[in-house]
Amino acid sequence: MLGLLPYVGDGLWILVMAAIASTSRAALARIPRGVRMPLPFAPRAGARPRGPRDAAFALAIGAPLLVGLALLIFGRLAETPDKAMLIFLVRTATAPLFALAHIAWLRGALRTLEDEGALRP
Repeated sequence: MLGLLPYVGDGLWILVMAAIASTSRAALARIPRGVRMPLPFAPRAGARPRGPRDAAFALAIGAPLLVGLALLIFGRLAETPDKAMLIFLVRTATAPLFALAHIAWLRGALRTLEDEGALRP
């Protein structure tokens, strides 16, 4: 049973990264290249710093990818079944949180850009 946990965790992260990539791709189609958009994972939601479109999406996609890869490595290097189970539980808890954070950021950013009239129809 414990030998199956890493694969279940991998599958969950693959689904989350696919959802993040899919929503990002749809949003990129609406945002012109030169637009400076609110950056993800900013400390304050009201006055988020802005950056280039490509940098914002690289950060929004890269952060969950790096965390997922780090947890994957830690899970594979776990010495005891208890540690493997703990890392599996951390993976299953953080994956959906990253998806929700990404969707919330994207929704807020698109709403802000739409209010400014910076989106393609």
